[in-house]
Amino acid sequence: MFSSDKSYFSAVAAEVDLARGGGKAATRLRRIFLCLGYVFFCTLLAIGFGGCGQFAENQFKTKAVYDAPTSGFRIIIDASGSIPPGADITTNGVWTALVTPLSSTTAKVVTIHSISKTSAAFAVDSQPAVTVTWGSSSSKLSFRQALVVAGYTSLSDADVAEAAKAIEGAACGSKATLMSGQTKSLTVVEVKF
Repeated sequence: MFSSDKSYFSAVAAEVDLARGGGKAATRLRRIFLCLGYVFFCTLLAIGFGGCGQFAENQFKTKAVYDAPTSGFRIIIDASGSIPPGADITTNGVWTALVTPLSSTTAKVVTIHSISKTSAAFAVDSQPAVTVTWGSSSSKLSFRQALVVAGYTSLSDADVAEAAKAIEGAACGSKATLMSGQTKSLTVVEVKF
């Protein structure tokens, strides 16, 4: 096939060199694909286990304190619950609100707590609790009713409405809790998550 043995061995050597060089390139290519696969796999793990809690419920606990200077009360809200995977807020948080007078008045302390999504109970001082409807527009009316029973006489409609909104927001989680700059009539004293 070849005219001399020297050219045959040259051709074989050239093929061996090409195979070795090609092998090095294939090995490098394999390493690159392995590294890219590893990076892709790690990225998926990071998103899956730490990516904004999309695959696990997020538990929350909120304490929010607001003053209503016009109406003369302070409201302390303790709320907790779990936010479903992928959601920003929840609709099934539980809460307790303690309303105390800001100044020395004859008004008494009121404790209000959620019973279900549509009802709450309030108690004035140590009297038996009264169940009221809660949610949407009934929250404002029920909150006002509790304050009137406790002896708060000069209630501002804006304070009552915003206090009811503050309770509902805290019960939905941190993203719905009223913060400084988000209230008009209430003064934000403290918010902790």
